[in-house]
Amino acid sequence: MKRASRLKLNHTGAQKIHYNRTTQTILLMGSNELPVYTIDSKSLDLSLIKNLEGHETIITCISDI
Repeated sequence: MKRASRLKLNHTGAQKIHYNRTTQTILLMGSNELPVYTIDSKSLDLSLIKNLEGHETIITCISDI
């Protein structure tokens, strides 16, 4: 059985997790930043690829375009 990497969350933690199967990415919502991780399909290791900043309030939802 394969086990995914553990994510280190900021002090507020994640209130929602969004997984996109097509792009193999995970987004963590629950603060005013939005970390975006990519998943290695073989090892299931996660790598932070972006940390979207600049929101004034907590991010509670996103929309795929």
